[in-house]
Amino acid sequence: MDILSKPDYALESSGAQILPLFTSESYHRYPEGTIAKAWANLFGVSGFLLGKSPIVAIQPDTHAGNCWAMDGNHGYLTVQLSMPIVPTHITIEHMSQEESVPDSLLNSAPKEIEVYGITDQNALEKMSSYHRQSLSLSSSPYSIHLASILFDPLTSIKVVQFQILSNWGESKYTCIYRVRVHGRESIYSKPIKYN
Repeated sequence: MDILSKPDYALESSGAQILPLFTSESYHRYPEGTIAKAWANLFGVSGFLLGKSPIVAIQPDTHAGNCWAMDGNHGYLTVQLSMPIVPTHITIEHMSQEESVPDSLLNSAPKEIEVYGITDQNALEKMSSYHRQSLSLSSSPYSIHLASILFDPLTSIKVVQFQILSNWGESKYTCIYRVRVHGRESIYSKPIKYN
């Protein structure tokens, strides 16, 4: 059940997409132990993904382990929304509150995030010129499950970039469970090209 009951314009099933060119790398775990290393060398595999692709961050399942493991403790996730909107709220979710998990799993949760609304092609190319809203998700890693930020009215946007500035202590990866973008539909006059 969706606890927010607000339209999510960053939802994959409604047409939103991840923009890989403007999204950080996924975390790769490398084989440990003699047998694993020998197998990897035999088959030419240097590493494998831990977790899933960034697309899971715009899907509704937030059960433990169903996250995008972004490489490192800072980076970015860029989403082309399902339609142009004037954003009003951004929501970041960590794993489902109903699940009992060790506190150590919360160390990979995002701690500080900046959210950028991209208004046109020029802004997409010059990352420093975006309209910016800052968001600190929580004051403690143990209460982190759902955080929301209210936006001041903006012009219409079609792309949102989430810049993860830090997590709660995991240095190898950061788990992004779900991002949502809420707002009002609008008519978008200038298409953005992503090639």
